Amino acid sequence: ELTQVKFAKAKSIGEVGNAYYGQGNYPKALESQLRTLKLHEELKHEKGIGNTLGNIGNIYSDQKDYPKALEYFNKSLKVGRKLGNKHDMSIDLRNIATAYSHMGNNGKALEYSMLALVVSKELGNDLEIASNLSSVGSSIQNMADSALWKGQPYSELKGEYDKAMRYYLQSLKLNEDNGNLYGATFNLANIAGVYLAQKKYKEAEAYFLKALKIDSTLGSVKMIMHAHEGLSEVYFEKGDYKRSLEHFKLASYSKDSLFNEEKNKEITRHELNYEFEKKEIAQKAEQEKKEAVLQEDKKRQSILFWLIVSVALAIALIAIIVFRSLRVTRKQKQIIEQQKEIVEEKQREVLDSIRYAKRIQQSLLPTEKYIEKSLHRLKPSK
Repeated sequence: ELTQVKFAKAKSIGEVGNAYYGQGNYPKALESQLRTLKLHEELKHEKGIGNTLGNIGNIYSDQKDYPKALEYFNKSLKVGRKLGNKHDMSIDLRNIATAYSHMGNNGKALEYSMLALVVSKELGNDLEIASNLSSVGSSIQNMADSALWKGQPYSELKGEYDKAMRYYLQSLKLNEDNGNLYGATFNLANIAGVYLAQKKYKEAEAYFLKALKIDSTLGSVKMIMHAHEGLSEVYFEKGDYKRSLEHFKLASYSKDSLFNEEKNKEITRHELNYEFEKKEIAQKAEQEKKEAVLQEDKKRQSILFWLIVSVALAIALIAIIVFRSLRVTRKQKQIIEQQKEIVEEKQREVLDSIRYAKRIQQSLLPTEKYIEKSLHRLKPSK
């Protein structure tokens, strides 16, 4: 029963953490997820541990602390492998790939994207496969874009762009078949980006416009901004500067909206962080106060303990002295009693001797009456 209560508590705190994460309140989200992690560890609930580690990784990733995010994603992946949970493994591998991509390590990003794709195919989950196909395509395109910006000729990179395109198209089909509009618009923008790099402006324009239409339906400001930026670049390359400027302005407008939205979120985060830190400081002060009181109590108890010990030792010492004194007094009394008995015995012996001598003397000497009678006989007659 206690285990079930703890499971319910872990689930509840985890959901609270997810809610804070959605609000952008990362300190509170992290606090909740760490509490959830502790409960799952106490319960030895491996799946709960793995999922919570992944959630913590997402919190660090959103704060752009990618090394820390990688640490938690790898821990989560280790648990997923131990349990043989391919669904969680696929997500963890893709998250690791994304973190490496943000860190500019496109080689590692591609490696983990490919691993994620293999696992998701074994799992047979279309949406997971679509996400990982897109992730592989992005890693390949990022590597090609990086090489292109460094001056490598496009002719040497054409094969890489074609490869990225194949992955994007496969991902797009799966997302469309499963009604995943967000995944589909992401694919459309990526396909348009490849066409733009290949200087196929007509195709790039068509795909950016398709993406923009879905983005507007979804209300995704960030994706709308990217679509307008792409169209602005397409029209600029085609020499249609008027339309390029129009989309540039629309992209700037979306960017301002996004900036204000992000700014408001940031302000909210700062406010929440401030409240959290203030609460944390108050809790720390309260804890320090409690610890000071506890230390004072311990000090008093220690003094009282040693005082009791000292008094007990003093009483024991006095008792020993009194006991020894009583023993000496008792012994002395015994000696005196013995001596008194000896003296009294001697006195009795002396008195007995005197009495005995007197009896002998009386027996040897004539009595007074006898002497008087004898004297009367000796007087002369007149």
